[in-house]
Amino acid sequence: MTRSLASLIGLAAALTACGVPEGPIRTAAGNLTQGQVDQIVRDCGAPAGTITFDGPVIVIAKHEDIHITGCVLKALEATGETSLPSVGNQRYEVPEKQ
Repeated sequence: MTRSLASLIGLAAALTACGVPEGPIRTAAGNLTQGQVDQIVRDCGAPAGTITFDGPVIVIAKHEDIHITGCVLKALEATGETSLPSVGNQRYEVPEKQ
C-alpha cells in the first residue's frame, strides 16, 4: 500500500512539475508589438498566428518543423524583450578536479 501511494504521489508530482512538452511556449512580451511579432513569423516562414498575445504574455505555438520553431525563438530572443532563456545547444561542462 505504501509503495503504491508513493508511486501515485511521484506520478502526480511529475505531471504537474514538468508541464506538457508538446504545449505552447509562454513568455513575457516585454515591449514587443503585434507588427514586430508578425514580421518574425513571416521571416521564419511560420504560419500566421504562430505567436499570439495573451495580455502581457506571448504564446508561441510549436511548429512540426523544429527549424521554424527555432528560428522564431532565436528571433524573439534577439529582440531582448522576452523572458526566454538563451536558445541553442547547451551542454553541461564538468568542472575540472583539482
